[in-house]
Amino acid sequence: MWPRKINPIFDENDELIENAKHKKENELIAKREKLILEIEKESRHMEEFTEFAELDRMQQV
Repeated sequence: MWPRKINPIFDENDELIENAKHKKENELIAKREKLILEIEKESRHMEEFTEFAELDRMQQV
């Protein structure tokens, strides 16, 4: 009788794994989007830095 009883447990376990997988995928997507925004922000800062990094303008800065 145990094979009949264990199959629903396997099905429930599969569902739990799928739900956890989707949750972690969504968290990873959110982290990736946040990282992309941070990289874009830092990229803009670096562009600004190059404007002030000219040696002939050092005294102005």
